[in-house]
Amino acid sequence: MGLTDAEAHLVADFSPAVAPEIIHRIVLETAADFREARAPAYVPILVERLARERLASLARAVPRGDPRPPQRP
Repeated sequence: MGLTDAEAHLVADFSPAVAPEIIHRIVLETAADFREARAPAYVPILVERLARERLASLARAVPRGDPRPPQRP
């Protein structure tokens, strides 16, 4: 599994609540945190896990509109 696979998993889990472009940016920023990792084979797993936590926080913070039409009094 690589970063592309990790990003695809995250897009599948968080779209449409979080735009794919935002997911891509968070994956890249998270991967940058591990650029000097001693065990590069584990980086994609760690990136996916940490990016998932960040995206979950983001998804909770973004207000969702009420899908029902407004009711007249």
